[in-house]
Amino acid sequence: MPPRPNTVYAAPVRAKRPCMICFRHVILNYNPAEGHMPVFRCRFASAATGKCMLCTERRKACQLPAEGVQGDSLDLEVLLEWANFYFGIDRDADGDAILDADGDEVYEYDDGFRSEICGAVLRLCTAFEAAEKTHRSALGTTGAKKKKRTTDYPAWVATRRALMQVYPPRPAGNAKKAIECRLVPGDEGYQLWALAKRIFKNEMSAAVTLGLGPVQAAVDMASFPLRLDDF
Repeated sequence: MPPRPNTVYAAPVRAKRPCMICFRHVILNYNPAEGHMPVFRCRFASAATGKCMLCTERRKACQLPAEGVQGDSLDLEVLLEWANFYFGIDRDADGDAILDADGDEVYEYDDGFRSEICGAVLRLCTAFEAAEKTHRSALGTTGAKKKKRTTDYPAWVATRRALMQVYPPRPAGNAKKAIECRLVPGDEGYQLWALAKRIFKNEMSAAVTLGLGPVQAAVDMASFPLRLDDF
């Protein structure tokens, strides 16, 4: 098997980031045993309404990840992109997709291996959703706490953004992404998210070691795109 190519971090377009309502809907209905990566995206009607179809049906406003965890949401997206490497289509020597008896494309790796990867992905996404919700709750930006909050959230975000100018950027060497606010030690939800990323890497390493061997696992883990936080 050829070495895994180095992962290049590219920030996704903010407008394409799913709202948290769609995000929760996906993870609540996701079955890792099916062996497919979850697809996180908002679906919009043909006419621009300002709200995605799911939020329109539920008569709710779209809710992007809190401004204070925008950088963490970027970290999540780059981890999902990294994990997506294991869901490539199997191809022949000419580069054409191999088809099964029904004419469907065949994955490069078997169902059992992919379901292990999917399980790790689900736990990572669930942890991010919990950390984001914890952050909102702690700073009074959700539900009834909006009326009782004592923190000036825009001011908090401005202060945090200034901190990000000097805080070690992630991924390493990509200084421009440092301006996105992230959770730091002492924040509500920080330990949960930091631990989740570490567990995710360990679970991915274990799955690749078991499914593809320790040599391939060493190669793949060397391309892990984030610097793991202390907690």
